[in-house]
Amino acid sequence: ENISYAIAEYYDFGEYPSFHASACEALYRGCPYTRGRKPSRVWADTQIFYTRTAANQGQMNKRVSDVFRREAGLNVVPSNKDRMAGWRHVKELIAWRKDGDGKFIRTPQLYYFPECVNLEREFKDAVHSETGNRLDIDNGCSDHALDNARYWAMGARKATQLDTEKKRKAIAGKSSDTFAGLMRQSKMAKMGMAQHYAPFVDLEKTPADIDRQLLEMLEEQSEPELVA
Repeated sequence: ENISYAIAEYYDFGEYPSFHASACEALYRGCPYTRGRKPSRVWADTQIFYTRTAANQGQMNKRVSDVFRREAGLNVVPSNKDRMAGWRHVKELIAWRKDGDGKFIRTPQLYYFPECVNLEREFKDAVHSETGNRLDIDNGCSDHALDNARYWAMGARKATQLDTEKKRKAIAGKSSDTFAGLMRQSKMAKMGMAQHYAPFVDLEKTPADIDRQLLEMLEEQSEPELVA
């Protein structure tokens, strides 16, 4: 039925990256619902891929994303931060409707567990912006958990604006969207130049590895996938 669940959350700020990484590792290792299985990928704010952990010389080449990868073992990947598309997609996932007899004719595709108290609080408190784009959330709202939901929705549930068949043809070399074309799109996305969201691929991998990665994005998992 393509249903997703938010089963736990980590909500803290004001600490150093290693502290947060350690806390995230403790969260997934101690989660009773997954028996210690960690997320296959974590969609994160793109800022952590460029922000250095410290200003001293010994840490100049260490990014915040490196800390989460090395110290928590998390596969963090850049998120699609399109706010309007993200909010629309989240609302689509939580939408429901009943008929005149009170029976559900549409049920949500995203549910959350009682442990996700901050996600519930922010969902309840969110209001439309009174300035700028009125479809956005007001700047005065707490939205850290909602941002996380938006990153996840645009990654795990939307992933890319390229349709599945188009990607399959590109991987098989049957369209103009060749491997080289996908590589160019990925490079442009990393430089902030993409006109649409491109699949995230590791440019250090070989073409064969990336082809397998792209195929994995298309194939359904045999068991529920853990993402964050």
